[in-house]
Amino acid sequence: MIQLTQDVLLVLIHDASTSATAQVMTQFAAQDHINLSPPSPCRSRELSSAPKEEEQRQEEEHLDKFYAKIDWYDLSDTAYCKVFRTTLSKRALVWFNQLPAGTIFNLEQLTQRFLHHFSMNKRVPKTVAFLFSMCQKENEPLRDYMQRFVKAVHEVPHVNHELLASIIQQNLLPGRFKESIVGKPSSIMEDLLMRSQKYIRIEESNASDPSPGIKRKGREEEKEPKKKEEHKHVPPTGFTYYTLLNASRGEILIVVEQQGLINQ
Repeated sequence: MIQLTQDVLLVLIHDASTSATAQVMTQFAAQDHINLSPPSPCRSRELSSAPKEEEQRQEEEHLDKFYAKIDWYDLSDTAYCKVFRTTLSKRALVWFNQLPAGTIFNLEQLTQRFLHHFSMNKRVPKTVAFLFSMCQKENEPLRDYMQRFVKAVHEVPHVNHELLASIIQQNLLPGRFKESIVGKPSSIMEDLLMRSQKYIRIEESNASDPSPGIKRKGREEEKEPKKKEEHKHVPPTGFTYYTLLNASRGEILIVVEQQGLINQ
């Protein structure tokens, strides 16, 4: 936040004429006798009233506030540059102090250098294509996926809610929640989040307390391999190999009867 009062400005103007500020003045090539008018009120109003896009750089907002403050004063360009320095902190102040001496000639050049330097470090917003890549992973709980998806939505500016519903439907694994969306589509993201809570509770309930039928089925499946294993160890009954006959069955039967081998 910029905290700039009239007393601070007066002190800065006074210090600009003393030797105590000589070291700061080496950062600028502009001479004290070069007087440039501060940004016009129209320019300040234009900067301040411009629509604030979500991706607007924080540095631009900083300059908007700075110009709004200095509109009330008629100072030299050197004084404005000195005042601008008092609004910086941390990385921005380090950057300012590292500017080569004699490379800044006016406030406009300083602010352009400021924007150019920090815009290179600006994080690029994600696009809708990023959301299409947020698919539910195999064995990922519905609760974890919905939390991950909502977090991703916050990183993508200006997303249509109807499109979000379609993306969720496409990215979900087959299941009851996906079937619910297909059967009853919704164009409101909040509605989908509310409906997802029902299926999250069902999923978590099934995971923590499976039904008796499922338990019984599991026990039967555990016993089934043992039964098969027991059958494998049962010895075979009867003969595996037989001697081939060298006469017909009729001839053999006649011989057996003649020899009295068959009990009447």
